[in-house]
Amino acid sequence: MGACPNGKLSLAVRPGDETKPAFTAEELLELGREYARVENIGGDLREDAAQEFAVAAWQALTEAEHGENLRAFQIRAGKWAVANFLRGEYRCREHEDAFREERFRLQEKNDDLSPETVMDESAEDPLPALINREDGARAMALLRQLPELERKVVVGIVLEGGTQRELATALGVNQRQVSRLLHRALQKIRKKFV
Repeated sequence: MGACPNGKLSLAVRPGDETKPAFTAEELLELGREYARVENIGGDLREDAAQEFAVAAWQALTEAEHGENLRAFQIRAGKWAVANFLRGEYRCREHEDAFREERFRLQEKNDDLSPETVMDESAEDPLPALINREDGARAMALLRQLPELERKVVVGIVLEGGTQRELATALGVNQRQVSRLLHRALQKIRKKFV
């Protein structure tokens, strides 16, 4: 770390920092790691949070005003970046948990299929919005509104990545019925999602 006079970096703003040069990229990464440790960010998120801190703090130099304490500005920018990063990660994990719970709930129930209309095999691939972080909660709400068999088909094919043939075998029906259910469910979701 060489540039700090006492040999130790600190997340605290100290008297006299306003006269010191901005942190280097290496120092910012070290500060990011320290911040992740202090905030008890663990597991696979720790290094990602440290990197988010360092990148945001480095980029903040271009936005700092003349005469502003650069080090304090960099630390503030890094902390904000980590907070935003963690919010996004936790939101994503909440959606993943909701999808898992829905999948588990669907596996507990079984239903009989009724005859349906034939699906156009060239239809658009299943809704990317079901996986999108920003629209995950909304897509999950729409998924819950579907009839149970349509929901099972969407979950099995779109969320779990199964094939129509695999799902047909698991549900004890033919592939054509799964195809019809998927087509109808996706049409309903598309109409409501717009």
